[in-house]
Amino acid sequence: MAISSADIVYCNHGINDCQLSPTPTPPETYRDLLMQFVTICRKYGKIPVLQTPSPIYAGVGVLGTADKANRLKTYVTIMRDVAEVTNTQLVDVYAVISAYIHTGKYTVQELVKDGIHPTVITYRAMAFEMARPIIHPHAGINGPDQFISTIEGTTNTYPPTAPQLAAAARTGYHLTTDAIDQPKSIKVAVHISVPHLDVFIAYPIWSSGKNGINIAWDGEAIVGINQFSTLAIGVGEFVYDHEICIARDVPVGMHMLTLASGGQAFAIGLSYLRTRPSKPAKKFGPARDLWRDKAYSLMTLSGTGADSTLLMDELPHSRALDAEGTDITFTATMAKDTQFVLHGILTATGAASALSPRMGIGVGLQVGTGFCTVYQNPNAGVYTTSVLGAVDLSGTARTWRLFRPAGSANLTVYMNGVSQGTVALTGPHVGGFMGLRANGAGLAVTVQDLRDIEH
Repeated sequence: MAISSADIVYCNHGINDCQLSPTPTPPETYRDLLMQFVTICRKYGKIPVLQTPSPIYAGVGVLGTADKANRLKTYVTIMRDVAEVTNTQLVDVYAVISAYIHTGKYTVQELVKDGIHPTVITYRAMAFEMARPIIHPHAGINGPDQFISTIEGTTNTYPPTAPQLAAAARTGYHLTTDAIDQPKSIKVAVHISVPHLDVFIAYPIWSSGKNGINIAWDGEAIVGINQFSTLAIGVGEFVYDHEICIARDVPVGMHMLTLASGGQAFAIGLSYLRTRPSKPAKKFGPARDLWRDKAYSLMTLSGTGADSTLLMDELPHSRALDAEGTDITFTATMAKDTQFVLHGILTATGAASALSPRMGIGVGLQVGTGFCTVYQNPNAGVYTTSVLGAVDLSGTARTWRLFRPAGSANLTVYMNGVSQGTVALTGPHVGGFMGLRANGAGLAVTVQDLRDIEH
């Protein structure tokens, strides 16, 4: 230790100690050795880090036995105690891997194949957790509805760039790479300290953004997105803070978000990372209430002028994950030229200090006729429209169902149980917020009993 050039020294002992034959390391000897490790590290100017071993699981493979698993728990408790009494940084791998099991997304064999030795998934989780003391004091996420902006935390951009002021954006900044023809990436390390959270990211969509950006979470490919658009909603107005979900029910521990692309003279960008609760929603027969624990299930909007739009932050709608589809129902009374917003977007000019809510993709009634219509991708306030049917549906309450199969971009619209037709959703809007739009003063739309059908 005296001649080591290391600044930080990790101690990960326990699995072999609890298996030594014929006699495992006595618990008090184990405690004394850990205390000596901490003392010697500090004597020679090193930073000690204690790292609990990954769990042993009985009955898995040939190595995992009940007596080993139970003995290891004693050593883990001792290491935690030593870390506390010596004020030493603890990397609790035992707790992190246990949290992975508790999500129900991983089998024991996927994490500890033979009952003792970690798999690649476990080693990756261990590596992320080992990085946590190095990125201290960034606290990370310890609850729902929390944000990490690109100006804080541990963010790496290649080629290196600094966060840019974006006065209208939610956190006041966003991060974009340069537009030189070369590979680009943005990486964010984040620690999640409580279970049952979904992770969302937000990004800009603009004329210098790039097609074909790959998003990975903990090294695993999640989805490809498009940040390029020449669609100007108003004069010089483009999309900010476009939210999508990239991970559900994330395990406790350190995680890595990566946005990456190949060459081309375009940029990639990131606005923020946020969490939302992933707790099960209340049950209402065969459906669940999208309002969850809210005391109301009614949205109303009376237009005050052209393009009056109400977006609900409580109602994110993301179709970024291929495993997730859309199947929602609601009862609506609509005037002509009003819509239910499926993908609401937030827009601003570069110099603006506030975001304007807009409809990116919506379903409602056509101006003049009242026919069922799907609206997409505004360009200078003008939408691409797909008219479904030739019946005036205005002024009467009707039950709508919007259905998109998992992994598909095709949206089918039902009215009172009857299919009105199917439309392919195109363009860059795959996230955002649900809400209402009324394209004129005095035009009214009311939506109630908004539900998400479970399959």
